[in-house]
Amino acid sequence: MFDGHVCICVCRLMSVLKKSCAKCGKSEDNLSACAKCHLVSYCSRECQRSDWPKHKVSCKLDTTATIVSTSGSQHHGVPVTDDEEEATRTVIQQLEYIFDVLTGVEKETAIRGLIEVTKEQRREHRHAKNFFGVAENCLTLCSIYVKLKHFTEAESAINRCVRYVGKVDDMIQDDPVARSNPDLESLRLSMQWNRLVVDTLLLTAANESEMYDVEQMPMGSERCERTYAVVGKLLREQTNCLKIGNLHQCFKIDVHCICIVHAIDNAESGSRDKTRRLLANRMAHAESMILNHGPELDQISVDRVRNFKMMLDMQNLMLSP
Repeated sequence: MFDGHVCICVCRLMSVLKKSCAKCGKSEDNLSACAKCHLVSYCSRECQRSDWPKHKVSCKLDTTATIVSTSGSQHHGVPVTDDEEEATRTVIQQLEYIFDVLTGVEKETAIRGLIEVTKEQRREHRHAKNFFGVAENCLTLCSIYVKLKHFTEAESAINRCVRYVGKVDDMIQDDPVARSNPDLESLRLSMQWNRLVVDTLLLTAANESEMYDVEQMPMGSERCERTYAVVGKLLREQTNCLKIGNLHQCFKIDVHCICIVHAIDNAESGSRDKTRRLLANRMAHAESMILNHGPELDQISVDRVRNFKMMLDMQNLMLSP
């Protein structure tokens, strides 16, 4: 027998997870899905008609996006149901269709339309206190902004997602069954994944800017110390890249480290022993990546590392007694 507080928590969770009318936000068990895209549902014909001017943009995209190949049935290692997989495919296909198929004004219009629709749905969910829905909309916006390379907006969207997942958790904090709901757990995992992706992209942008500044500095002790600092940040970025499986960027970081460290080694500035240990460490890591992931890496970068290796071997041979 539930006590009063637990009953309230369960009811709140059901209202959060249950689908609601895309127009008025009313939650019912017998909503009718849009016959074209099956993405949104309505409580009446009146709501569907009045919502059509807004919905027709995303509805058209959902229908035409079926030509795009679909993803597998695993989401970050978590099995998903058929309904969840279909919903995930819909979002993925929309983004792929817009960014990979459309061009010019048509692409810009579709992107603006998708952002507007998602923000409108987020406002409706927030008004209905459907915090689960708000969090999902924030994840969608995050994905859009990442595609656009608007990393600051992506960070803002994922921060909002974290906040609203926290609101859901607050609602059900005393109900362990509700907290283990697979839909909620899947949302948490997606949130954590997107957080990692956004943080990595922001770190990449910051590191590229700082690395450019360092390369413009005159040789000397100051450039040497800045180089050590940049390498430390690049290695933190590399750790994130490994977590999200971005092998190309991970290897690119090794190449960048080798280049900027080799520059100060040639200038004989700073600590020669520290510089050469760092250079040897990055070279060993790059060679390990070539050995394990060679076909997946950019061939130009692979050749560049091999040329550096030959040059360093010749220098070591000339310096040996």
